[in-house]
Amino acid sequence: MKAPLWLESLRQHRFPAFAAASLLGLILLGLRTYLAHRGAYLFYVWNLFLAWLPLIFAVQAAHASRAQRPVRAIVAGLLWLLFLPNAPYLITDIVHWSPRLPIPLWFDLLLCVHFAWLGLALGFTSLQLLEAEVIRRRGVVWGRCFALVCLSLTSFGIYLGRFRRWNSWDIVRAPGSLFGDISVRVLDPFNHRGTWAFTIVCGLFLFSAYWVLAAMTQARNEPARIHPATGPKA
Repeated sequence: MKAPLWLESLRQHRFPAFAAASLLGLILLGLRTYLAHRGAYLFYVWNLFLAWLPLIFAVQAAHASRAQRPVRAIVAGLLWLLFLPNAPYLITDIVHWSPRLPIPLWFDLLLCVHFAWLGLALGFTSLQLLEAEVIRRRGVVWGRCFALVCLSLTSFGIYLGRFRRWNSWDIVRAPGSLFGDISVRVLDPFNHRGTWAFTIVCGLFLFSAYWVLAAMTQARNEPARIHPATGPKA
């Protein structure tokens, strides 16, 4: 049976690099667990799985949009936004980094950094896909605004996950408690300065990192634009 188009796109254009990086991270994690005889960082397995979900949902949403299937595109887009904070959330897992003999401190640092940048890459790539779709439909201004709003919400979502210990699926499991916790911080921001301090600083970090990624992508494509390929001479 032929695979869906969105899955073919994931395999052809993005899956190999992210799969290889994910496999490397899991190999390093397995090696560490074997040498230390305890799984201090095994939570990365679950967190990495959650970081993959935004990219999968984004590819589905983009393909549904281009196939003129608005309901499927909206559902996939909402799931993408709901799970998006799980990808850059991996950068906050570095709080677990501490000396744990017999593993060298530098090994654990590299392990945490590896998963952190992989989470950023997965999340930012998913955002790039949908930003490009918004630009295609509405123009550059709408696309840029879409990215800024999504990154702002992502920053707040990271706060909810790291400090309030909420999960993406709590919107179904405990919606009343979740929205109650959010509304208290929205309606009374001055008594929750820590919430908004983290959200703003983390948001600025995400904005700058995302723009750097966009600049790197543009630089990668620049030679092809400046020196277009030419056919064989007659």
